Amino acid sequence: MVSLTGLFTHKTNGVVFTLVVDDFGVKYVGRENAEHLMASLRKIYSITAVWTGSKYIGLTLKWDY
Repeated sequence: MVSLTGLFTHKTNGVVFTLVVDDFGVKYVGRENAEHLMASLRKIYSITAVWTGSKYIGLTLKWDY
C-alpha cells in the first residue's frame, strides 16, 4: 500500500481507500480485492462493512451513476 496523506492505493489490484479517524471509503475493482483488504484489517481490528457505500464520516451519500 502507498499512502499520500490519508489516500491509500494498492500497487497491483486497483484498491484505493481513504482513512478518516475510524471510517474507510474504499474504491475497488472486483469484490474479492475489497474482501482481501477486509481480511487483512480483521487480523488486527474489529470491522464492519456497508457495501452500499451510503455512509461515510457521518454523511449519507446518494450515488447517481
